[in-house]
Amino acid sequence: MSHELYSNDDMVYVGAAPWHGLGESVDSIDSLPRCLDWQVCKLGMSFRFESQGERFEFDSQYKALVRSDNHAELGIATDQYEPHQNAKLWETFKSFCDAGNMKIETAGTLRGGKIVWILAKIDRGFSINGDKQELYALIATAHDRSMVTSIKPTYIRVVCYNTLSAALTSLEGAFKQSHRSDFNGKRAKDFVAHSILGFEDYQKQVITLTAIDLTSINRPISEAYATELVNTDLFNSAASAITHTDITKEMDAMARKQFVRLLTENDSASREFCTLVEKDANRPVKHLLHDIKTEQAGIANKTAWGMFNGVTRYIDHTHGRNADNRLSNAWFGTGAAVKSKGMALALDYADALV
Repeated sequence: MSHELYSNDDMVYVGAAPWHGLGESVDSIDSLPRCLDWQVCKLGMSFRFESQGERFEFDSQYKALVRSDNHAELGIATDQYEPHQNAKLWETFKSFCDAGNMKIETAGTLRGGKIVWILAKIDRGFSINGDKQELYALIATAHDRSMVTSIKPTYIRVVCYNTLSAALTSLEGAFKQSHRSDFNGKRAKDFVAHSILGFEDYQKQVITLTAIDLTSINRPISEAYATELVNTDLFNSAASAITHTDITKEMDAMARKQFVRLLTENDSASREFCTLVEKDANRPVKHLLHDIKTEQAGIANKTAWGMFNGVTRYIDHTHGRNADNRLSNAWFGTGAAVKSKGMALALDYADALV
C-alpha cells in the first residue's frame, strides 16, 4: 500500500497519464467521481476509564470526522468545524467549469480521503519555441484540519506534464477559506476568473527566462542557483569566500548583480565557488544540478528557463519517497513552496544577467 494514494481507485484522470503515473484513466469526468462520492460526518465522542476501582464515562467536546462510505476516521475537530463536503466543492467547481472554458481533467483523494482535490483545465495557453504551457485551476481541501480549502492557478508544462508555480504580481497566490464557515462558492468563482488574468504575467516570466542564454556561462550560474535554492548555508559560505564579504542573508538586487558579474567575468572566482560547492554539496544540491542539466539538454535549452525547469523536474520526479508522495508534496507540501521560490530566484538571476 502506498503512502499517500491508497489505490488507483482514489484518483481519476482524462487524457494523457499525469507525470506521477497514478490513477484510473476515464473518458470524461462529468459527474461526481466515485472516489469523491462520500460525506464527512461529525460523530460525538465519549471516554470511558477506570480509576481506583471506579468506572467513569463522559462526553468529549470534540467530534470524530469520519467518512460516510467506509467509516474511516479522518481526524478530530471541535463542533465549530464545518466540513467542506466533496459534493459541494464539486458542484461549485463544475458550475463555473460549465459556465466558462474549463474542463475537469483530474480528481482524487490522498491519505485515505484526508485530502481531496479537483483539477480543471482552462482554455488558455501559449507556446515558446515549441514548449507549450497550459493553465489549470486546482481546488483542494483537507478533512483532517491540516489545510484550509484553497483554489490556486497551476501551470502545466505539456512536454513533461510538470506542475509549475509562478511568482504572480497581479493576484493573491491562492483563494483560501477556513473550515469555520460554509464554503463560499461565489468568492471562489471570482478568484478563478481573476487567476486567468494572472496567466499573462506568467507568460511574461517565461519569456524573460527563455531569453537568458546560459550557453557560455551555464555551469557557475546553475551551481549558484541550485545551491542558493536548496542549501542556503553552503551558498552563503561559498559566496562569502569569493566576494570576501560576510553573506548571511538574502542578497538584494545590487549585491546579486555584483555576485553574478564576478561569477561570469572572473574565471578564478568561478572555479573557487564551484570547488567549494562541489566539496560540501548535499544530496538535494547534487540531484537538482543533475535535473537542471537534463532540462537544459532538452527543449528548454541552456537558458534560465531550462534552469528553472530543473526545479520542477526535481520536485515532481526526484524528490520524495515515491510517486504519490511527490504528488502530495508538489501541490500541497514543501515542493510547491520550492517551485515558487525557484521561479522568483530564477527571475532574480535573469535580472542580474541582463
